[in-house]
Amino acid sequence: MTTLKTQMTNDVTTIFLNVDEFAETANYTPKGGEKILGIIVIPDFSTQMPTDEIEGEYFRKIGEFFISSADVAEPGKGDIVELISGTEQGEWILTELIEKENTGAAFMAIRKERKTIGHVNRGT
Repeated sequence: MTTLKTQMTNDVTTIFLNVDEFAETANYTPKGGEKILGIIVIPDFSTQMPTDEIEGEYFRKIGEFFISSADVAEPGKGDIVELISGTEQGEWILTELIEKENTGAAFMAIRKERKTIGHVNRGT
């Protein structure tokens, strides 16, 4: 019989970090480091913070990312997660560590989008 902690770790790995279920594939660039292709992240854009805050000529989008420790051992503030598919694709900058555990780390992240007439350009 497995312990609850072991079962929860297994569930995170086999269900939540599964790209056929909740996870998405992304690229990861540590601050001052080389890009890592094809990592697994769980994005969450249901945050209670405002998601369309205006800063000068930019919209600031806010989200959360859970980053698998199997792909990135020590994610950090200022690192970039680049979602390569989905409605929120683009570069997200990790801004604050929310929680770290054996299976990975959760971070708040922002993405800036330049305002233009008629649509929003992704990126800075």
